[in-house]
Amino acid sequence: MLHAPFEVTTLKIGFERYVQTLDALVATHRPRLVILGHEPTGVYHESWARNLISRYAEHLAERATPRFVYHWVNSYQVKLNRTQTTLSFNKTDLVDLGAIGDLLLRGLGFPAHLPSDTDLLVRQEVYALRATQAEQRRVGNRIIGLFDQLIPGALLNPRRLARAHPDLDVPTPLATRPLERQLVEALITLCPNPYDILALDPPGIIALFHEHGYRCGPKTADKLLAVVQRALLPPADVAPALAALLQREFAHYQFLSTQCAAALASLEALLPHTRARHLLPIPGTSAHLLARYLTGVGNLDNVLFAGQIWKKAGMTPTLYSSGDVVIYGHMSKQGDPFFRDTLYLLGYQLALHCPYFGDAFLNAIERGKSETEATIHAAHKVNRVFFHLLQHDEPFAPPDIADYPAFCRQGEARLQRYLAQKKQSRQRQTARRRPRKQPQ
Repeated sequence: MLHAPFEVTTLKIGFERYVQTLDALVATHRPRLVILGHEPTGVYHESWARNLISRYAEHLAERATPRFVYHWVNSYQVKLNRTQTTLSFNKTDLVDLGAIGDLLLRGLGFPAHLPSDTDLLVRQEVYALRATQAEQRRVGNRIIGLFDQLIPGALLNPRRLARAHPDLDVPTPLATRPLERQLVEALITLCPNPYDILALDPPGIIALFHEHGYRCGPKTADKLLAVVQRALLPPADVAPALAALLQREFAHYQFLSTQCAAALASLEALLPHTRARHLLPIPGTSAHLLARYLTGVGNLDNVLFAGQIWKKAGMTPTLYSSGDVVIYGHMSKQGDPFFRDTLYLLGYQLALHCPYFGDAFLNAIERGKSETEATIHAAHKVNRVFFHLLQHDEPFAPPDIADYPAFCRQGEARLQRYLAQKKQSRQRQTARRRPRKQPQ
């Protein structure tokens, strides 16, 4: 112990006190090695990390003495070390400090690395887009609920209703996937109160829509009027309040849509300046999925092989090994579910659009695997190829296929046969469903 622990603020004055104390200790004791380390948690560690890396850049690069090593330790590592060392679940800053020091002395943790400005912007856009899309889904659910209060049964799911209640007649909904339909947008914007619709005849509905630039013909007007007339509407004094709330929620939903579009446009502009520029031309990829993949991978310099990325997402199987017994179980799912979903989506999209990855998908199908299992096979291949391209900074050019255009034509034909068989299988399953009972 060369210096007693001391508290500092996260402001500039605290940082200056810390580095001045450290510099004084180095000058007094002349060590051959200095190890810096902390937990990379909270919102303040990044500013400290960037300033530490900048101040001791020469020492970290071994161009000055003494040599500096800068590591981060995971908070879960600290928790386990604290419990192992003290045999107690009590947590204090001093106990954590001892646990971090013990981990650093044992060479544990991982090298501190901060992304470049472009990589940092990509990650921040992905985080922002993820949060915005989650909020948009919540707002969308509230909109569907409010719409159903105003016009019950207008946005029902006919297939689900037919499966759950085969004895009932299934009414025609106003629209499927309603939040993507211009008819629903126009209805919420212009006349969300169903009593205002009942006061109009079909020509009046058509005129109202055309006046504000929305498309509407006689069939659409008749359909809208029929949906409102069959619904058991709320009282006339309640409907205006629900309609106003519906319009406000829909305005919020549209604002979130513009935020998502702006984030996607920013990612499309940023990715050509990252290592992912060689992945963009691959059929089936998108700027959003590639940005999600880069964010999940993190610092590529700390990855030795693609299996580490696969395990980080929790895609590896569980393992039980004892003596000569080795049992591989189901997928561990011990990782980031968002990153796991990213790999699955990449596997499915590239299996459908890029024959090189579709080959792994179709081979798994022919071996009797389900579509989900085959998608995971394709995602495993996608991860290996993407890691190689990112690591070596080279374009996608399969070296193990002599005539790649012919291979692509053959793969597209195999995929079309599989999709046709899948469609026929669904039609047979629909035909085998229990028929609706006829009224007596």
